[in-house]
Amino acid sequence: MSTDPQAVMHLLDGACRSRCSFALFRRPNDDDFRLVVQRAADAEVLPDIAALAGRSGFVAVPFRVSADCPPVLIHADATARSWDEMAAALESLHPLEPLPVASPEPAFGKAEYMAAFGKAMDALRSRALHKVVLSRTEVVPAPRISPAESFMCACEAYPQMMVCLFHSPQTGTWLSATPELLLCGGAQGWRTMALAGTMPVQEGRFLADWNAKNREEQGYVVEFIRESLARFSSEVQEDGPRVSPAGHLAHLRTDFRFTLPAGTEPAGVLSALHPTPAVCGRPTDAARELIARMESSPRRYYSGFFGMLDAAARTELYVNLRCMEMFADAVALHAGGGLVRESSAESEWQETQEKMNTLRRLIS
Repeated sequence: MSTDPQAVMHLLDGACRSRCSFALFRRPNDDDFRLVVQRAADAEVLPDIAALAGRSGFVAVPFRVSADCPPVLIHADATARSWDEMAAALESLHPLEPLPVASPEPAFGKAEYMAAFGKAMDALRSRALHKVVLSRTEVVPAPRISPAESFMCACEAYPQMMVCLFHSPQTGTWLSATPELLLCGGAQGWRTMALAGTMPVQEGRFLADWNAKNREEQGYVVEFIRESLARFSSEVQEDGPRVSPAGHLAHLRTDFRFTLPAGTEPAGVLSALHPTPAVCGRPTDAARELIARMESSPRRYYSGFFGMLDAAARTELYVNLRCMEMFADAVALHAGGGLVRESSAESEWQETQEKMNTLRRLIS
């Protein structure tokens, strides 16, 4: 007798309220789910990205590493693809110790966003920065939210995106439907992408329709990735830019394919790539410092990255965008946008609204 999917979703929702560590994901344009479960309750805490070298499992890395927000590794003690396998893997965790009920931090409102936008524009106009990504958080009451049902809805609504639900005592519970690949590959080769610039999806829209602001924003990401990969590979193929739809929005995308010399750890490439100008800015260090000063809500795992890591087999990691952190009676939506000197405050605010709508639609 096959397992009822509703029973599995009930187990997943219970796990999200408990002291355990798991990840459930569906790759872009795929029909199958994959569940990774760790037997021990707490995920392994790592000091930095470099510590990923030689490791395997599901990783979640924050935008900025700190004692309160570390990189974590969820060991794949059990993996499952069918409803029966998922039920068995989740039931093997019982009895589960409940986690204390957590609440989201205060939201980053429009007045605060506009003040931060002004500080960012001052830095851009003084040419201390070429680009900076300003993000914000919006807390939405959701007293009956089901992480498992939200995951299933995201899979149905966004088949071309990477959809992931991950949970651990260290990270909390996160749902992401992201269009942006950070690093993927193995012995046969590697790939990454530069994804930036945002416009609503519109039939018949071509590359020539994108304005200079969006092209400049994406160009900084391309330049950064090109320079970063040159440190590791002399065989880099570049394809783009092209228009890449992502739900109700579209972005400019350039793909990179490359090889790595034998013995090169993907952790080294990750340290060089993260954070890209798509989520931080250019130059990186100056942009990161400004972000720490002007954003009142911590990003935590938003604009970090997550996914399966295996240096000996296949690695597939995505930037944690179009995401929300899930609590007992609310969700915290996260979104940001790249600012250059030509940016407009109101249009950038609206862009964050549209990006939040990717997951807001799932809870409304």
